[in-house]
Amino acid sequence: RHGQKDRKYNFTRWGINSRLDSLQALVLLNKFKIFPSELSLRQKKAIFYFELFSEIKDVTPPVIEDFNKSVFGIFTLKINDYSRRDDLKDFLKMKGIPTTIYYPPLHHSSIYSVDYELPNTDSVFKSVLSIPFDAYIYESEQRAICSSIKEFFMN
Repeated sequence: RHGQKDRKYNFTRWGINSRLDSLQALVLLNKFKIFPSELSLRQKKAIFYFELFSEIKDVTPPVIEDFNKSVFGIFTLKINDYSRRDDLKDFLKMKGIPTTIYYPPLHHSSIYSVDYELPNTDSVFKSVLSIPFDAYIYESEQRAICSSIKEFFMN
């Protein structure tokens, strides 16, 4: 939590957190061996999510331009009616599906002495929700997550 004080993502001072000990380096060196296959798995899992979410008009999956390729470190949805985002988060939690809201706008951190007005940033932040995703997620888990999201919006 380098540079953070009283709560997650509230940065109070500038700094860099850059540690890599020998054990972490060993793990990463071995991880490099499977990295290309893991990226390929992530692409396949993301494509499956895209197919499932094509049926749910209340959310927008990540938009990846044709000339780009994502590694899908996270899978973040845009909830089209942002006023329902927190209710969806609570609904999924009740169903045992973890979600996260990553990276609040940096301009709200106390490190800035000036109160910046960034309405587009704030609007996007209010509408995003990250759902479970990794290279090894089962399609049955993805189906269950999407079914739960669909169920939420049907009510």
